[in-house]
Order: sequence, then C-alpha cells, then structure tokens
Amino acid sequence: PVPARRRTRVMVTLSAEQAGDPEGIRALVEHGMDGARINLAHDDADPWRALARRVRAASAATGGSCRLFVDLAGPKNRIAEV
Repeated sequence: PVPARRRTRVMVTLSAEQAGDPEGIRALVEHGMDGARINLAHDDADPWRALARRVRAASAATGGSCRLFVDLAGPKNRIAEV
C-alpha cells in the first residue's frame, strides 16, 4: 500500500521478459509504480505492445495510475580505434 500523498515518484524500466508476467506488473502498480519505462533500444514491437497492454490493464484493474514512458533509441557513436 502506497501513501496517498508522497513527493517521490517511482519509475520502473520493464524488460521483455516481464511482458509474460501480468501478475508481476500488477504487483508493481499495486506497490507504487507511477511510471513504466519501455526501452526501444532492446527487443522489438511485440514485447513492447504486450508491456503497454499489461501496464494499462494493471492500472485499470487496481484503480491505480501508471504512466507509460517510451525511450527511443538514439544514435550510438562507437569508436573502434583511437
């Protein structure tokens, strides 16, 4: 149970493995996850969609409010040799 008034927000970065764990995502929402971050630098669209659906379903089922944040992959500068 999360206090009704708190100044800190909790953001959790979700992994593709969690897409198959609706109970785990629901538990995160129930215990105070305010934001779920999906990192698009990893995996592909199927787990991303599943994660978004699971977060929305958990928010609706618990009466909670959890925002979705999508982290777009930016350019990756690599230096092979200096």
